[in-house]
Amino acid sequence: MNIYAVILLLVSLQVATAQVLPPEKICKGPPITFTKPNFADWSDPANQDAISPSVTLTRADHWPLLNVALGQTPRDVQNPSGVSFAVGSTTDTNLVFQSFTRAHQGWIGEMFTTNYGTDVTNVMVMYLQAEDLYVDLTFQSWSKGRDGGGFSYTRSTCCQLGGCGSAMSGDPHVMSWSGEWFDYHGQCDLKLMHVPNFQGKDDLDVHVRTTGRYLYSYIETVAVRIGSETMEVSSWGEYSINGVENAMIKSQGSTALRKSIAISQIGGYPIFHMQTNPKTHRFDIMITGSSNITMSILKDIVSVRVHNPTKADFGNVVGLSGDFTGRLLARDGVTDLSGDINALGQEWQVRDDEPMLFQAVRAPQYPAKCILPGMTKKEARRLGEGIAEEDAKVACDHLRDDAHAFANCIYDVTATNDLDQAMSGAF
Repeated sequence: MNIYAVILLLVSLQVATAQVLPPEKICKGPPITFTKPNFADWSDPANQDAISPSVTLTRADHWPLLNVALGQTPRDVQNPSGVSFAVGSTTDTNLVFQSFTRAHQGWIGEMFTTNYGTDVTNVMVMYLQAEDLYVDLTFQSWSKGRDGGGFSYTRSTCCQLGGCGSAMSGDPHVMSWSGEWFDYHGQCDLKLMHVPNFQGKDDLDVHVRTTGRYLYSYIETVAVRIGSETMEVSSWGEYSINGVENAMIKSQGSTALRKSIAISQIGGYPIFHMQTNPKTHRFDIMITGSSNITMSILKDIVSVRVHNPTKADFGNVVGLSGDFTGRLLARDGVTDLSGDINALGQEWQVRDDEPMLFQAVRAPQYPAKCILPGMTKKEARRLGEGIAEEDAKVACDHLRDDAHAFANCIYDVTATNDLDQAMSGAF
């Protein structure tokens, strides 16, 4: 075989490994920054980044990356096992995955020096082989030689592995199970999520009722059903369980502000209520010690969020917020509606052959479609009349580290013309 044939073979092999990444395999959850200081103990979990069940990365004082989740130690590693790397981001279409050292080709220790060229990048994609997932990774620092083995990077999180949850809040923003946000402003009853045989027992359903006011829309009521029991939460903390309104709070005759206390249960899961000021309420349905369904109320605007879900509990979820991998699918489980959010909303309107979880029936009801805002309202909501954007940014400053939460907060404050929205707890 001559030299040209060898070159052609090598090129063909490289092209064969280039690929367009499946969207459902890309980790798009909130970014986190991990830092391992120079000379920090690599065996201490505090200096390890636990990315997935099969991947926990760290580095010794002057060694390459190692994956302690698979038992690697500094003495027996040249590259972390269980992962491969490509230069670029998950939006690229020409990624070639290799070992860490082959992917960075020696630049990683040099790129943070002031005299190094600008023809290299600190942006990479890491492939988690066991989980079949892709993580965006941006290196912030890398200590060379025997300088202590410190390094730092910012990476995406894998909502597909659980933990990110799902939510609907504000001028309705919906967070899919992969951590991506989209807006749906239709007014109707919506099936946000349905989990058949939840924890091997009864079905779990979360429905939301949206309505419009002036130039924005919002959730006015949330209903959660587990098995045959239903909890409904609406404006100013009004709630009912199985049709009995505010049973525990009213019977106690107390309107005093209080910390979280148990008030009842639904489907065998305890419910806690907390009120820290006259304008806010929070209800938590506790699924496990760390997983819960939270309904937050600021004045008459309600939000709902699932915190720290596991794939074992929510892996077969369907609804407006998508499936557990983040795909926004139609009821047939096949049709991708991520490119048409209005169609997605209409698809997951509560049907007339499905249970009515709300005590009161309100138009529109299927087959009448969700009411969408007119074009003039869409345009008007962008004018930013009322509270100035700079004032909204100041009010939302406590959320600045989370880009999505910060943006949603600014949007809601300006849309509702209400600075209190920044403290709604919905973000």
